[in-house]
Amino acid sequence: MSKFLITPFLFFFIISPWAEVITVTAERIERGLEQTTSTVTVITEKQIEQSQKSNLNDLLEEQAGLFLNSNGEFGKTSSLFLRGGDSSFNLVIIDGVEYSDKSSVGGAPLYEYLTLNNIKQIEILKGSQSVLYGSDAISGVIKITTKDAGTKGGNLSVSYGSYDNKSVSANTQGKGDHFDYSLGLLMKEAEGISSYNENRVSMAEKDGYSNLTGQIKLKKNLYHDSSIQFSFLGIKAKSEYDNSSSDRTENVAKDDQYLFSSIYNKSISEFINPTIRFTQNKSDRLNTLYSSFSNSTSVNQLIAKTNKYELENMSLFEGFNLVKGFEFEDVKASISSLENQKTHKSYAAYLNFQKSWHRLELQAGARATEERDYDTQLVWKTGARLNLMDRLSVKGNASTGFKSPSLYQLHSSSGDENLRPTKSKSYDLGVDFDLFSHKIDLTYFHDIYTNFIDYDSTLSKYANTFKSQSSGVELAFGGKLQSLSYGFNATWLRAINKSRGKVGQYLARRPREKYSFYLDHSFEKTGLGLDGRYVGQREDSDFNDIVLSSYFTMDIRATYNLTSNSKLLLLIGNILNKDYEQVHGFGSLGRHWQLSWSTRL
Repeated sequence: MSKFLITPFLFFFIISPWAEVITVTAERIERGLEQTTSTVTVITEKQIEQSQKSNLNDLLEEQAGLFLNSNGEFGKTSSLFLRGGDSSFNLVIIDGVEYSDKSSVGGAPLYEYLTLNNIKQIEILKGSQSVLYGSDAISGVIKITTKDAGTKGGNLSVSYGSYDNKSVSANTQGKGDHFDYSLGLLMKEAEGISSYNENRVSMAEKDGYSNLTGQIKLKKNLYHDSSIQFSFLGIKAKSEYDNSSSDRTENVAKDDQYLFSSIYNKSISEFINPTIRFTQNKSDRLNTLYSSFSNSTSVNQLIAKTNKYELENMSLFEGFNLVKGFEFEDVKASISSLENQKTHKSYAAYLNFQKSWHRLELQAGARATEERDYDTQLVWKTGARLNLMDRLSVKGNASTGFKSPSLYQLHSSSGDENLRPTKSKSYDLGVDFDLFSHKIDLTYFHDIYTNFIDYDSTLSKYANTFKSQSSGVELAFGGKLQSLSYGFNATWLRAINKSRGKVGQYLARRPREKYSFYLDHSFEKTGLGLDGRYVGQREDSDFNDIVLSSYFTMDIRATYNLTSNSKLLLLIGNILNKDYEQVHGFGSLGRHWQLSWSTRL
C-alpha cells in the first residue's frame, strides 16, 4: 500500500514551483515557519476552505502524527492521540483560551464539537510543550486562531447532505466606530446514524446531533502603542449516543461550553512589552444515561470553570528574544455529581529564550509550577535549527513535561488523592527540504511517559502504575504543478506499553501506520479534488484482545464558481463505501454526500 501511494507523488515532487509564506505564533512569539525549532504543522485558512470539511475532527485525522477515534458519527465522543500519547495529553487553545472539560475523567478537550467556521489558522505544535503551556501540553498543543478583528471580509454558507445533515454558517470582519470586530455563527443539525454499528441490529434508531456555535472578537487600539481585545466563544451542543453493546434511545448528552478572554497589550520599549491576560473556560454537561445493571435511566449534571490570570513580557533584542511570564490558575469542577465540587489552584513562572546566529536558531526554556501538595514541577526544553543551505535545514528538540492528575482521578469514588503527576521526556530530530519550492519534512520522534495514571482493576481505583514509550517517523511533502496541487503524509508508529507484566503490548487505538494524500486540480470555473487515507491495524482496548482491521477510504470534492463571489461545493465521502470501525462496536459513515453554497459578503 505504501509503495502504491508514494510513487506517483515523487514524480510531482521534483518538478514544479510552489511557495507560501507562513508565520506561526504557537511558541508565544510570531516567527516564520522556517525559523522555528519545534515540529509544527500549520493549516491555513485557504487549506481549510479547500478541504470542504466542516469539523475539526475530519481535518485533524488527515495530519501526520495524529490518530483520531470516535464512538460513532456526528458529535460523538472522540479521542485524539498525538504521537501515541494519551488523548488527555493534548492542550487545545482557541484565541488564547484553553479548551477542555475539567469535570471529565481525564480533563480532555471535547474535539467532537469544534467546527471550522471563522477559523484563520490552526497550528499543531508537537512534542512536550509544558515549558510554555504547563500541564495538559505533555504531548503537544493545537492552537486555533479565529479570523482577525478589523480585517475586511465575510462569508455565508448553506449546506445539506446525507442523513439529513444540514447547516448554516456566517462570519464577518470589519472596523466599527469603537471596536474592530470579528463575528461568527454556525447552526448545524443531523438526523445521523446509529452509533451502535447498524450491521449488528436491524431497525437501529438514529442518533441525532445539533450544534449552535457563536464567536465574537473585539479589538481596540488605544493610545501610546497599546490595545485591548475581548473574545467570546459559545458552543451549545446536543448529541444522542449508544454504548458499544446495545442500541439505546435514552442516552443523550447536552454540552455547553463558554470561552472568554480579555487581553491588554502595551509596548513601552523594546525591553518592556507586557501582556495582561484573563481567560475563563466554563463547561456545563448534562447526561441522560441508561444503565443495563439497574434497568433504569439517570440524569447527571456536571459543571467546571477555570479562571486563568497571566502576565507575560517579551524583550526584543537584536538577534534574540526573551519571553517570561507568570500564571495563576483556579479550577472548580463537579466530580461525579453537581454537589461534589472540588477545586485546584496552581502558580507558575516560565522563561523562554530564542537566539538567531547566522544560520543557527537556538531555543531554551524552563518552567516552575507549584500546585496542591506536590513537589514543585520543574520542566525544560531545548531546541536547535541549522540552516545548512537556503533549502535544507536540520532541527532537533529535547524536552520534559508533566500532566497533573485530574480532579476526577483524585477525588471520585475510584480516585486516589496520593496520585503523582505523569512525567514525560520527548525527543525529535527532523529535516526540512525545499526543492524548487516543493517542501518535504521528515521527523523521527521518541517519547517516554512515566507515572502514567490508569484505572487499576485490582485496586478498583486510579493509580500511577503505567509506563509507555512511543517512537516513530513522520513524513510530509507537497507542492504544485501549474493548476495541480498535491500533498502526502505518512506516519509509522510504535506505541508500546512498558509496564510490569505488559511490556511489549501495543497501546490501544494507535495504528502502526497511517497514510493520507490529496490531489487538487483547478480549471477556469471549476475545481476537482481527491482525498485518501489508509489507517493500519490497531488494538481496540486494554480490556479485550480485539485487533481492528486496517481500512482505506477516499473522498471526492468538486467546486463550481457561479460568480466571482459565490460557488457551489460538492463532497462525496467514502466513495468506496468502505465498512470500518474506528472503535469496536461503533459504526461509521458509508458513502455519503454534502452539497454547499457559499458566497463572500
